[in-house]
Amino acid sequence: MLTNFTTIAMVFALALELRSSSILGAEKIMYLAAVIIFALLPIILPLLVLALAGKRSADILEKLSSFMQRYAHIVTSIFFGIMAI
Repeated sequence: MLTNFTTIAMVFALALELRSSSILGAEKIMYLAAVIIFALLPIILPLLVLALAGKRSADILEKLSSFMQRYAHIVTSIFFGIMAI
């Protein structure tokens, strides 16, 4: 996340929006936690696959990498669309 400037911009924009919003503190924390989890998915997902799949993880991660190289722009667009709702 530290070198992904798009993610940094998204988290920073959300923090500014949450600061000026009128929602309760617990709800603000929930929104911020959700964004942080989504921002960390590129790290968390491969680790979970490795932990759960063991020896088969290389094949699964190779297929996931191929999918993301092909459809990353669509996945990113859908993610930002969901975050905008």
